Amino acid sequence: MYGQAESGFILVILLFMIILAQWSTNTSANVIPAATIFSNIGGPKVPFWFGVVIAGIIGTLVQPWNLFDVLTQALLIIGGILTSIVGVLFADYYILRKRRVNVKDLYEMDGQYRYAKGINLAGMIAWIVGGLIANLLPAYSSIVGFIVGAILYYVLAKYWWFKKYPQAEILDPDDSKYLGITAGRDWIIDGKEADVDIIIGTEQVEADEKVIPSKNLE
Repeated sequence: MYGQAESGFILVILLFMIILAQWSTNTSANVIPAATIFSNIGGPKVPFWFGVVIAGIIGTLVQPWNLFDVLTQALLIIGGILTSIVGVLFADYYILRKRRVNVKDLYEMDGQYRYAKGINLAGMIAWIVGGLIANLLPAYSSIVGFIVGAILYYVLAKYWWFKKYPQAEILDPDDSKYLGITAGRDWIIDGKEADVDIIIGTEQVEADEKVIPSKNLE
């Protein structure tokens, strides 16, 4: 009798741990991203908590528990599609730009990253073709999607797209101009002093502040 009671108590503890694991996983990995998307789409009129409600309702109506029979096939398809995107990102950042980024143009409406009305056609084509080819070989979809996406994007971007839309960090791969490789380098702050007025509450205080451009020393 004592052994049965002990086993029952252990099962309750294990069940409680499984429930907590489901809550933590669904809250952080599923509910928050979906709720954030709905909240951003709706703007100020859709608060975050209402986005959670919408995500919960849609998730229930979709009835994901009915997808178990096709779950493996669905994951292989999704894996091929997503890994082709990873291949595009890998080729762009590591191979073409060599980890350099023109940070200033990231915040320019008409900067180099705007491309054709905000669309990088080389990336779109590589993603779609990579995803389609990956799903022709579903058993290896993740590997095929990554390789095809990376190679196709590299060719399209280097020999076509970046000819139409030049990228400064590729044309002039200077680490001192662009946020790039920092391993083995010492960065110091250099600049001049300037008087800055700081308002705290109703009082105005003068303070010295360093006005800095960054400088990279080899």
